[in-house]
Formats: sequence, structure tokens, C-alpha cells
Amino acid sequence: MREKKRDSEEEENHPPTRDDHDSALGKIVLVTWTFGLVYLASHPAAPPQGGERIPAGEIARWGVALLPLGALLLWKSGRRAVPGTIPLVALREIVMACITGLIVLLIMNVVFHGQLSYMMTALPQWAAAAMLIRKFPVEKGLWPPDRAAWISDVRDVLAFVMIAVGLLSAIVMGGMFFQPDMFRAADLSVLRWHWREDMVEIALAVVAIPWLEEVLFRAGLMGYLLPRTGRAAAVLLSAALFSFMHMQGEIFWARGIAGVAMGMLYLRTGRIFAPFLLHALFNSGIMLVAPWLHNLSTRF
Repeated sequence: MREKKRDSEEEENHPPTRDDHDSALGKIVLVTWTFGLVYLASHPAAPPQGGERIPAGEIARWGVALLPLGALLLWKSGRRAVPGTIPLVALREIVMACITGLIVLLIMNVVFHGQLSYMMTALPQWAAAAMLIRKFPVEKGLWPPDRAAWISDVRDVLAFVMIAVGLLSAIVMGGMFFQPDMFRAADLSVLRWHWREDMVEIALAVVAIPWLEEVLFRAGLMGYLLPRTGRAAAVLLSAALFSFMHMQGEIFWARGIAGVAMGMLYLRTGRIFAPFLLHALFNSGIMLVAPWLHNLSTRF
């Protein structure tokens, strides 16, 4: 007991250093990359393809009611961002992250040509994100520092997810009335998942890729843009590039709105956790919840 107490006191007196940070990051990179490469070599199957399409109007019917609830929750929260909590990123770090990610992407497409696993997206993103994470201030970190901050961040995420879903639903309902052909592209494909076989793919799409993209687009890109363009432009530009990089022009506007919500959450909290959780909820909603709502609506 005394030894444990002595160890905890030493940890308090000697907080994590940059060397500790880099060492831990290196170990995580090594383990995840080893797992990723082994997985790609042993699982050649592609993610499930879309089957039946869910009309966007069906989802909008359920989602539009969330808009006032989210606005009320956000108003009750009443918290504002603290400017000094956002770690800033230099242009050199952005360039190095982009070059690293592109090189890894090219190599993987040569080695694993034709492989359509989400791992093909996650590993290049992880290579780029690792270049940024190693430059983040150790004392600020990426996650809420205490229980109160966790509760506050989760409350903000719930408010923003309701506002974003409600706003998207309202736009879809209005668009379906005035321009039905244009908004028909917003219909969702129902993915046929096999939970045991596709467990890694689901984890990548719902957890790993959202976290990596938030590190790249919010912590990285916004960290570079904020002192140069101001808050509004940083949020809008990062959201636009985030949507553009997914190369789905028919829903560029929808993904852009989601990107704006994630950027605002990053400004509001100063941490990656909140926009990551929002991103993960969006992905899980599209992949898992939307099919459930579709099945539910067909019964009534």
C-alpha cells in the first residue's frame, strides 16, 4: 500500500513529459499498425454493399422534432468557448501530415490493391494524425480532464446532435417539396451487416475513423486556420474541406452542415472529444439507427 501511495505521489510531482507522450504514441502506432496490416492480409472481404434505400423524407419526419429540443438544451447549458484552449498548429505540421498520409495511402493501394476495407482509409489517416498529435501540448490533451468536463461535453454533444439532425431534417422536408429530384440523392442505403464478421469494420466506421478525422480536420486544420482567418471562417473552411474529401457531391451540403456542428463543438469545448462523439453518433445513426427507424416506420 505504501509503495502504491509513493508511486501515485511521484506521478503527481512529475507530470507526463513530451518524451513520455512521444513514447506512448509510438507504442500505440506500432500496435495499431501491426493489427491493421494483419487484418488487411487476412480479411480480403469488402464492407457490405447498400441494398434497399431509405427515403430521406422518412428520416426527416422523425428528426425535425429534435430541433427545438436541442436549442433548449444548448440554451440551458449556457457555456462559451475559452479562446486559449485551442492548440494552434503550424503550416509545416499540416504539410507533413498531408505528405505522410498520401505516401501511406499510395503504398497501401499498391500492396493491397482492390481491398475495400475501411482499414484502407483508417491507416493513412492514422499516419497523418500521428504527425499532428505528437505536436499537441501535453498538458492540454485531447479528452476532458475531469468528471464535470465529461458531463458538460456530453450535454453539449446531445444538444448539437439534436440541432444538426433537426436542421438537416427541416432542409430535406422543404427540399423534397420544392425540388424532389435534387433531394432524392439524400436517400440512405441500408447496409447489410453481419455483426460477427464485420465487427472490425463497424468499429472502424463508427469509432476509429471519426476520431481520426476530427484530429485531422478540427484539431489540425482548424488549429492552423483559427489565428489566420478567425473563428467563423475556420469552422466553414474546415467543414467544406471535410465534406469535399468524402467525394459525395450529392450530399455535400449535408456533410458540410455536420462539419460546421463539429467545428462549433471544438471551439466550444477546446477538446477533440466532443466533436468526435458527435461524429461517431452521426456515423452510427446512418449505419445502424436509420435502418431500425425504417423498419419501425413500415409497421405504422
